[in-house]
Amino acid sequence: MRKIIRFGVGGLIIASVIGGAGLWYINHKTNLAAGDMLTEAAAYVDQNLDGFSLSYGDYSANGLTRSLTISDVALTSDDGDSLTMDQITISADDDSIHVIDAFQISLTEKGESLGTIGALEIRNAAILKTDLRALAIDPMRLAQTLVIDRIILKDTEFRKDGDSLRFSRFELTDIKDASMGISVEDLMAESYGDTISVSALSVDRMDILPLMLWNEDAMIRDQLGISEFEIKNLKATSATGTIETKLIAVSDIRRDRGMLTSIDIVIDDMISTPDLMNRPEIEAIMMTTGIDNVVVDLLMNYEVSLEKETVSMTYGMDVADLGKLDISGLVTGMDKQTYEMIFANASGDIPQTMLTRTSLALDHFDLIYTDDMLADIMLDAYSGGNRDALAENVSSSILFYGMLSQQLDFVQPLAAATSDFIRGGNRFAISLKAKAPLNQGTAVEAMRDGTISDFVTLMASGS
Repeated sequence: MRKIIRFGVGGLIIASVIGGAGLWYINHKTNLAAGDMLTEAAAYVDQNLDGFSLSYGDYSANGLTRSLTISDVALTSDDGDSLTMDQITISADDDSIHVIDAFQISLTEKGESLGTIGALEIRNAAILKTDLRALAIDPMRLAQTLVIDRIILKDTEFRKDGDSLRFSRFELTDIKDASMGISVEDLMAESYGDTISVSALSVDRMDILPLMLWNEDAMIRDQLGISEFEIKNLKATSATGTIETKLIAVSDIRRDRGMLTSIDIVIDDMISTPDLMNRPEIEAIMMTTGIDNVVVDLLMNYEVSLEKETVSMTYGMDVADLGKLDISGLVTGMDKQTYEMIFANASGDIPQTMLTRTSLALDHFDLIYTDDMLADIMLDAYSGGNRDALAENVSSSILFYGMLSQQLDFVQPLAAATSDFIRGGNRFAISLKAKAPLNQGTAVEAMRDGTISDFVTLMASGS
């Protein structure tokens, strides 16, 4: 969807603002007649936008509201590029365009239809005090210059090659300092057979420049300035499968110089039918369980606190008919020096030797799996109906490897819990609690020397 997104945000802003503001740019003086203003606007386009010409049909002016309404507007180029409007109304003063209302806008590129916009609204856009021609060829500079209360596009569709984009409403708000808020309704995008649809999408703030550049590194490092966004009724289809979800909500996104330090994620009713389900072994499992898709509810929270010197995480996943998984953990020792080291290496893999020199240490880790029916079905299948024998074999293997690694006392609770889970197949829980600081270096030494139980208490249960 890369081309669609780049055109959908960057191109719409440029086309909308240049198409409207460029037409009004020459019209600052109220003592000019409407006909004179349009003549000068056409002359300005001829002189400053190479290869472009401006034409129009009927027009009317209102001196009280300082507004001008024009029909059959066309901005065309010798190369077959054009922007046409059935009607446009502009109201402005010397510093600001207060209103732009345009209807039935069509865009062409090299003679080919690029898209249509049913209606365009722009409110309170600062008049650019620079050469529009320079801005037209420098979208990055244009994005940094824009100051607009809001831009709304309705009933819009664009198509180019194998890409398409359409939506019923697209709203950009509080555009300034190269950032904006976004809301979209009834979005449908397609790229060479892959499709994505959303009934509603909202973003509190988003930086424009990384989005226009499609800077993957900036996105990965979370430099888009987003603190929360929400997507409703998402459906994505590709050659690898289909994903649907009622809600994706991300909030409390915080950063420190680009590094993500906090995030909350909620996903409701995510239905996945991946292509891997067509594999024979997966089909056999699905046939046994009677499940033909995967329905997931997901909750996740992640936080880095330099004040507490901790990193905490909670994760909950509930898969209908398959079970529920809850994971939580806390790592201590996230002091300023450690944070600076990780931040400095955020763009690449951190060498293992560097991690051993940090003060990061495990405080606790908890995992709970609660089964609906999958474990029972799979354990019955793999045990051939003799779960007791399977439980004995698995627990004996755990104890044997524990003895070889000199960790027999440590693994005994795990062996017993695994045996109980296999026999019951409904719930499994494991909890690690640090007795003393356990970082990567001491963990390796403890595993080698058979002293891991001096550092960590292991509790486990199964039923």
